[in-house]
Amino acid sequence: MYDKITEEIEQDSSLKPKVSFYAVAPLSGEDGGNTNYDDEDLKLIRVSFHSGSSQPFFAEIDFRDNQEKLEFDPFSGYVLKSKE
Repeated sequence: MYDKITEEIEQDSSLKPKVSFYAVAPLSGEDGGNTNYDDEDLKLIRVSFHSGSSQPFFAEIDFRDNQEKLEFDPFSGYVLKSKE
């Protein structure tokens, strides 16, 4: 992203990416596409990787008016291909 973190970059939060992690909520409802949880309920402080037992999660990256969501495979930690 940057070759060197200058004092200006360090002081200005708009120049640094914001990364948030969220658990993938269990789905419910007739079509299996709804959840009973809000994003704030699913926000994670950290993500731990354990072979075969990590929780499904996604990362949300905000940087310079761009937002990207990356869903990760809980078993390998690799980014999953989007459904689009």
